[in-house]
Amino acid sequence: MLLRLLVVVGLFVLTGWALATEVTLIHFDKEAKRVTVTDGVTEKSYKITEKTKFIAVDKKSGATKDIPYERALEGLNNPKAQGVLKLDIAVKDGELLEAKMPGRKK
Repeated sequence: MLLRLLVVVGLFVLTGWALATEVTLIHFDKEAKRVTVTDGVTEKSYKITEKTKFIAVDKKSGATKDIPYERALEGLNNPKAQGVLKLDIAVKDGELLEAKMPGRKK
């Protein structure tokens, strides 16, 4: 049993799978394109690249919609969002691959 667990962990480490988790936004640096988040225990900073995908999630229906970086900036730059905004993120090698955030009301 322990051997199987070690094999699974080893595969995870060797293949470099992306890690997905729910976090809270702490700080966003627009110039450096870095987002600092916490999972309640640790605080980490991730780089936003041109490959980063932002997704808005409707609170009622759960429907998702891709949004451009400029639109995501509205939520990330909002001072009221710091310490409150919940994100579901996927990261790999210190880079933010995907961020799901609540959609805005129109």
